Amino acid sequence: MTNEETLHQGINRMRIQRTQVLSVISGLSQEQLDFKPSAEVWSVGEIAHHIGLVEQGLMGIAKDVLQRAGSGASASKAVGYDDLPITPTMLPKSVFRLAPILKPFAFAMRFMPAPLHEFIMSNPVVKVKTAPNLEPKAGMERNDIIVFLNQVREEMLRWLDSVKERDLSRYRWEHHLLGHHDVYGTLDVLADHEHRHLQQIEGVKKNPKFPL
Repeated sequence: MTNEETLHQGINRMRIQRTQVLSVISGLSQEQLDFKPSAEVWSVGEIAHHIGLVEQGLMGIAKDVLQRAGSGASASKAVGYDDLPITPTMLPKSVFRLAPILKPFAFAMRFMPAPLHEFIMSNPVVKVKTAPNLEPKAGMERNDIIVFLNQVREEMLRWLDSVKERDLSRYRWEHHLLGHHDVYGTLDVLADHEHRHLQQIEGVKKNPKFPL
């Protein structure tokens, strides 16, 4: 598969997931968007806002790797815990500041088979605590959420178009929980992440108290 085909495939995977998210949001009232099954569970509106924040954040990391590379050289970046403090819910965040904990996780993520990593990322089998900078805003208007998601996606597609002639497999970043990815792989992470939250949205909608 050529670099162009790999890029197109990644963009298409993201487009499929985003179409579904926008379809769901567009069909809900503001009351339905704001409904929270419990204080600890996000509303559909919060989930959608979080999806856009994650896309912004990960593409910012990918852009930074390319900027570090300069003209044509390969580059990689370690995304530290303080940069993106995502942790499994079964462990306290304080534990993840310790190198003896972070290194085994990073090692496991790097060598985990791609299909298994994709399954974990796209299905809520492992609960995680999101980073504070990726926490969504409650009570956003439906149109504002849609505009935000569209703006983030348009900005990303413009950037990808500007770098599409480069071999984006040469620019990589690594995170203790998200794994080791080049720019093409980042698109897969985003598609898997959105699929994961689509399932979460369906769970919220199936709640017996969900507004009709």
